[in-house]
Amino acid sequence: MIEVDFDAHERSRWAGRAQAYRRSFGRLCAYPAEALLDAAAVRAGRRVLDGPGGRVAVTLWPSPHPPLQRLWGEALDAAGVAPPTDLPRLAPGRDFPRTGPGVTGLLSTAGLVDAGCATLSWTHRADPDDWWAGPAAGISAIGLVVQRQEPAVRARIRREYDRLTAGCRDADGMLALPTAALLGSATVE
Repeated sequence: MIEVDFDAHERSRWAGRAQAYRRSFGRLCAYPAEALLDAAAVRAGRRVLDGPGGRVAVTLWPSPHPPLQRLWGEALDAAGVAPPTDLPRLAPGRDFPRTGPGVTGLLSTAGLVDAGCATLSWTHRADPDDWWAGPAAGISAIGLVVQRQEPAVRARIRREYDRLTAGCRDADGMLALPTAALLGSATVE
């Protein structure tokens, strides 16, 4: 693991990639937004994070990964590409299990009360070219891995992606894979 400012790394990786994000990962990330706002009890006149009784809510991707997110590792494996060991990661002291109990523990450790976590599950539908557009544009860790490869290796990863997703498409050609997000919430004491 390389020591980096994780926040600065993430900001630099996302800079200038809004169009590709909107085309690919944006719809996936938007899905749990309504449940997130409900969990935070966001409504007119409701205090959120501004004092005792305010609600906090977070969403994040679980680990182990659901099939939609697992697809990227499977495509790399099938293409014979090992993920680099130097990808930026959170420092071990700041990391936590990406599970319901892990999120609940994180919120409780932060001093919040009535912490809990639910799993939201759904089938994500996307045009296969749109779903590929995120990594092809360098978005997320998979995008960083793809962009580090020579053009022939990128093409091999794309061929494996197409092969792996062929059996996951609806009659209209849309990719349809199960996914999930963890929805944690708690109250400011």
